[in-house]
Order: sequence, then C-alpha cells, then structure tokens
Amino acid sequence: MATHEAMGGGQKPPPPANDVMRIFISTDNHLGHAEDNEMRKWDSFMAMEEVLQKATEHEADFLLLGGDLFDKNKPSRYTMVETVRMFKKYCLGERPLSLQPLALDPIGDKDHVGCSGGFVNYEDPCMNITLPVFIIHGNHDDPTGRENYSALDVLWNAGLVNYFGKQQDIEKVVIRPICLQKGNVKLALYGLGNMRDDRLFQAQRSQQGKDYTPVDRLPDWLHVIIWGHEHECRIDFESEPTANNGNVEISQPGSSVQTSLIAAESIVISLAIFVASRYLICFLG
Repeated sequence: MATHEAMGGGQKPPPPANDVMRIFISTDNHLGHAEDNEMRKWDSFMAMEEVLQKATEHEADFLLLGGDLFDKNKPSRYTMVETVRMFKKYCLGERPLSLQPLALDPIGDKDHVGCSGGFVNYEDPCMNITLPVFIIHGNHDDPTGRENYSALDVLWNAGLVNYFGKQQDIEKVVIRPICLQKGNVKLALYGLGNMRDDRLFQAQRSQQGKDYTPVDRLPDWLHVIIWGHEHECRIDFESEPTANNGNVEISQPGSSVQTSLIAAESIVISLAIFVASRYLICFLG
C-alpha cells in the first residue's frame, strides 16, 4: 500500500491498534443509475458492493458516504430492495466495535412526531451492527415534500445507516458535529447535506458578500475536508489555505460509477482508507 502523509511532523512509529481510527470513504454512488439499461443496470450496485466489501475486509471503524447514494430522488422499488439487501449483508454481523459516541445530536430526525435521533444504530439493542455507516444526502437524494423526507430516512429508520447533515431551517444553517472516540483518538465530524445553491448562497451572502464559500474563509480548526458531488477522482490530499494563514487538506473521492462520457469520469477510480491517530492523518490506498 502507498501511504500519503497529510499532516503532522513526519512519520511516527505506528500507534497501537486501539489508538487508530480507520474510516473508509466513498461518495456519489448513484445507486439505480441506468437501471433500465440491460447492459448497465448492475454497474452502480456492483461498484457499491465493492465499496462495502473493501470496508469490511480492511476492518474499517466506519464507512462515510458523502452524498448521492441514490441516483434518483425517488428510487425505484428495485433499487431500494437491492440497497437494503447489500447493507444488511455487510453492515450486520458479530464483529465487535470500539467506536464510542460522544455527541450525536445531528443524527436522525427529531423534528417529526414519532421519529427519533441523537443515537447511533450500533448502540440500538435491536440491531447487531458490524460496519457503521454515516451518510449525508446529495442533490440527487435530498429531502423533499411537505414532511422533508429523503430516501435515506428509510434506511435510517430501518437501522442500517446513521443519517446526518439535514437542515430543517434553510434561513439559518447550523452544522453541529458528531463526536466519536476510539482509544485516545477523538474525531469531530461535520456534515452538510446538499442545499439548493441559491438558498445556501443567500444564507452566506450577508456575511461574505459572495455567492459561494471560498476555502480561505474556512476556520483553521478544520483539518480535513471531503468533497462530494464532483465525480472526478482526486482522492489524494491537496492542501489549501484557510483563514488566518492556516491550511486544510482536501480529498475528492469522486463517483464510484461512471454516469457520463466526460474526461473527468474516464480516469481510474481509487479507493482509500482514511487513517486518523494522535500522530498523523493519512490515506492508505
């Protein structure tokens, strides 16, 4: 495996296993893409199954999915059945987990009567989770309708994923972290699911005077950013300046399945495990 050091003062001796957090990352899986095409209907599912297989083989502490799990806002029954089948196959099992939740307020849906949130599925006494999945929505599977539900809410209420990053008030965007701990490693995970550009721009404009969020306006305490939505695979860390002369490492995994005939989607797709410890943050690819 090739190791790319992202930050820290040089390579250190490998820390003990209980002080290493291994995170498998994937974005833009587009399950159900071209499902009416007999030649391509299985492509997105085969790619997603490989993601789940690799995350399991490398004993990832959790799988982070960065939006657009589904290709359509209202996935077909066929797509939903295949998705549930795969997640049950790889996410349920007997492997013990060492990931401790510290703060979980953003998870789930506490704004609807009868719905719940603020807990992880692997602490549900009715579930036996072996691969936790944390997921945000993208522009293809974002919440819609009067009740503001996404197809991901179905997976969350089935106990198969931990869905976060949904904004209930588009006039006031608040991003609270999910805080996790393994051994002496602590992680604050901030997620923002897709919002319509004009709405997000309007919320930002009063403070920034711009119609987008420049990287150099991001706070220094962010260490790593995982970009979703863009399909080109640029998974190796790229360092960008933030506010107050800081730096943040950016990774763009790209789509796991080709959805269009453009140059950006013609390159080799890479998979990697994001490794965090007290000594360094790196990708093992």
